[in-house]
Amino acid sequence: MRILVIRLGAYGDMLMITPVIKKLKEQGHYIILNTNTRGKEVFENNPNVDEYIMHDENMPIDELSDHWEKLKTETKADKVINFSESIECNIALHPVDPTYNLTKEERFDLCNKNYYEVTEQWADLTGCQKLPELYFTQEEKNIAKSHLNLGIYYYKNRDLRNSSFHLNRALNACENPEEKREIQQMIEEIQKKLKMQRRQQGMG
Repeated sequence: MRILVIRLGAYGDMLMITPVIKKLKEQGHYIILNTNTRGKEVFENNPNVDEYIMHDENMPIDELSDHWEKLKTETKADKVINFSESIECNIALHPVDPTYNLTKEERFDLCNKNYYEVTEQWADLTGCQKLPELYFTQEEKNIAKSHLNLGIYYYKNRDLRNSSFHLNRALNACENPEEKREIQQMIEEIQKKLKMQRRQQGMG
């Protein structure tokens, strides 16, 4: 089946749909993604997307519905999953929505939901993972490795701030779960030491 997935928005919005894209691909579908430049950056190198259609950021909002109907025809899509407002205006309430003025308790009951689960339900799927995915180029992996090496070097030389800076950047691009845990543990240890240093300086 050819599936047209539509998602505009910011980086976090794009990351939120990566588990759905993966599940759809596992089911054997051909995935066409209509997105903006931020979406293209997030899905760069993602093997679960077969085709991209870039969105015209200058398109008036009142033309979107007709545009998406035209895209469905042009792409010969068997199904369209449009994530527009799947989070925003759905459970992240907008000031123009009357529900925005509900009491705190009412808003909590309405919006206290897992975003990944809401996204999964929006796509009429079950069993999607609850973690986002990013795929890195070899160059990006090499940069992350250099940050890791620098982080370890600074850590050994007790330069905790520089060590934390580089380790955090290595963590963001780390794909090995075991190595990721080790880096996270180092970062947590550094944070504890930095916190202790600040307390000692305050006492001084």
